[in-house]
Amino acid sequence: MGFNVLVTGANRGIGLGLVKQFARQSSVSKVFAGVRTPSSFPHIEEEYGKKIHVVQLEVADDASVAASVQTVKKELGSEGLDILVNNAGINGNPKIDPEAIDPDHFLKVLNVNVVGAHRMTAAYMPLLRLAPTKKVINISSTLGSIANHGGFGVYMADYNSSKAALNSMTNLYSLRYKDEGFIFIPMCPGYVKTDLSPDGAISVELSASNVVDLTLKATSENSGVLYSTSYNNQVLEW
Repeated sequence: MGFNVLVTGANRGIGLGLVKQFARQSSVSKVFAGVRTPSSFPHIEEEYGKKIHVVQLEVADDASVAASVQTVKKELGSEGLDILVNNAGINGNPKIDPEAIDPDHFLKVLNVNVVGAHRMTAAYMPLLRLAPTKKVINISSTLGSIANHGGFGVYMADYNSSKAALNSMTNLYSLRYKDEGFIFIPMCPGYVKTDLSPDGAISVELSASNVVDLTLKATSENSGVLYSTSYNNQVLEW
């Protein structure tokens, strides 16, 4: 029996790349692609041996998350969810100084990037507890490393702050659920070349491959540690 995986924000970019990479693994049985609009998901299910299951999911909406749990639970039957990848996120505006950031947008970024990951984790804990693996991967960023502030400019206070909060939350959860065998890891997938960042330094395919590789290999020793998967799994400072 292989691993069952759920990836949020899976309709494009790194999320879609992760779905494809997980589906290619012989050790993976099912990959749930969480997307806000299922019709926007490319028709690739047949290409991957029907491992991929599209699930309507909006991480900022309690009802949507709750409904997705029931959909995934029905598909899994008596099995649990081995790996939850909280990838869904929204960006800040790199051209706006911190003092000019709209407070409502700041709250929206926090709700999706931080509370969304918490909302998903809390809702899926029962299914995660049914699986022997119990891994929660939160897709983060080097921009959330306070030790690295200034190295990439001083913009996007909303986005950077959300990733710093996500890192802190992930570390706290790794400590809280360690005795239950959970593994919580924040990972920076690198500056990925996508529609949102066409000048990215790493391809979606390579970035996703790096994340999946560390995810599948990770043990309790990796839990609560911030990694940059695009730099040979370099450990980043908080």
